[in-house]
Amino acid sequence: MKIVILNAGPRKEGNTSKALQYLLERYKNDDISTFDLVDYDIKHCMGCLNCSKTGECIYNDDMNIIYDAADAAELLIFTTPIYFNSVTSIGKQVIDRFQRNYARRFIIKSSPKADANKKGILLATAGSKEKNHEFDGVRMPVDLMFKANGIREYEIIIIENADKNGIENIF
Repeated sequence: MKIVILNAGPRKEGNTSKALQYLLERYKNDDISTFDLVDYDIKHCMGCLNCSKTGECIYNDDMNIIYDAADAAELLIFTTPIYFNSVTSIGKQVIDRFQRNYARRFIIKSSPKADANKKGILLATAGSKEKNHEFDGVRMPVDLMFKANGIREYEIIIIENADKNGIENIF
């Protein structure tokens, strides 16, 4: 299986990266490509709506590599630590840039609506506990990102209280 990981964690040795290593035990024989988003030149979406008119983003940056990888993935894994009850800023930047895929799928209709075989996983880690739906700020934008990429079926793994419990004690 072709697996693409979009890692929105800024610390390569942080809790999210550690949790990802445990998760990947499920897929040790698969074809895995990991994109540590902090290592890529990805501009902010400006809301110009060019993608809604042409199906293309105005920027020619590293997001083009990520578009191609996400399109080819059979399993798209999005990982992020939870910062201020949401995805990291680089994670949100990438999610916003997937507006291009949303436009292609739902506005221009040049991409298929969904691929029943394409799956997703959201893996998020939090130092605190979720008490009153505080982590919905992670779930909602990632849900839309998956839909923009033709993914309807996905798993959500949120590891809370990771600072206190440690990742190795969770898996």
